Amino acid sequence: MGFEAKQITRYSLAILSFVLGLVGTHFLAIHSHCWEGLNPYCLIRWDSGLYLDIAKNGHTLVPCPDLPNKWCGNAGWAPLYPYLVRWFSYLIPGHSLEWSSVIVAWSGLLASFLLVAHMLKGKSVQSLLWHLAILLLAPGSIYFYAAFPLSWTLFFTLGLYHGLSKFSRTWVWISAMALMWIYSIGFVFLGLLFILCAYSHSIDDPSPLKRLSGQAFIAAAISFLALLGYEFGSTGHWNATFMVQAKYGHTLNQPLKFMGIHAERLLNSWGGIQRFIELQHFGIWAFLLLIATQKPIFQSHNLIKFSALALLLLWALPYGASPDVALYRNAALGAPFWMLLLNQHSWRVRWAWLLYFGICWGPMAVLFFQSILI
Repeated sequence: MGFEAKQITRYSLAILSFVLGLVGTHFLAIHSHCWEGLNPYCLIRWDSGLYLDIAKNGHTLVPCPDLPNKWCGNAGWAPLYPYLVRWFSYLIPGHSLEWSSVIVAWSGLLASFLLVAHMLKGKSVQSLLWHLAILLLAPGSIYFYAAFPLSWTLFFTLGLYHGLSKFSRTWVWISAMALMWIYSIGFVFLGLLFILCAYSHSIDDPSPLKRLSGQAFIAAAISFLALLGYEFGSTGHWNATFMVQAKYGHTLNQPLKFMGIHAERLLNSWGGIQRFIELQHFGIWAFLLLIATQKPIFQSHNLIKFSALALLLLWALPYGASPDVALYRNAALGAPFWMLLLNQHSWRVRWAWLLYFGICWGPMAVLFFQSILI
């Protein structure tokens, strides 16, 4: 009976955290003069329209009328989320794609909260609350509530770690394959899994992680090839995603120059709410610097090293592309890695970083609803 009570308490706290996030998002939307609150009108921003277009019409790829030798269309965005939106809309009165898009996103976030509660079986209530709070307040977490695939990407990222740490082949295969289809940066996870596999084999890791990391990479590679096949079937080009993304110039450029641009923006916006974008921006770099200079990180378990590299790539790759690229969508995907890496520190350090996230969360959400936070 006591065991069941503890189970119920864990999952109840996860559901309560999810509800608190929805309530907070609702009031911040109203505070931002988006009076509909949790209505899709407030939660459909930026690329949401492209996902809705895919849900309605499928993928398209056409030459850009105003840009020679460039390609336009919605083929640069991954298919799994919009198809989930389309399928779920059949269950909604009126078949509203808009409502379906946010409900599907919320379901991914709820699943993530429940999975964290499951992963922390046997841990203290303090540890559970801290991990749930990271999901609530991590940089970019406002996107988990919006019409984006980030909440489901979060879920499969957590599932991949859960599978690798608990040596569950089912979780590894499902999560690794789904990550290729749910968000357009799936190829980054493919590269990360290759590095983890190669490193585990190079040091002759005696644990099951050596075998499972190889299976994770194989699963991701098979799924990625299937995705290329899907793109060829729907657009006539196997690399349609990269053809469309090339239009935006998303390639590594001059990160130091961009850091100077962000520093200038911080100084220029110091008296206004937009300063929180840059304050959190430099806070993330400070954390990455902290990781890079800590010897225990490099002497720890392979999954901790994997987490450090994942957080670095999810932040640094888009950062080096442009000073205006959507940094905080990728930063949101770093939430599981924030958990794992901060767990290497004392509780004082963990709660200090959580306080920092909490101070920035409200203003960042307001900026999202005002269509300022990209």
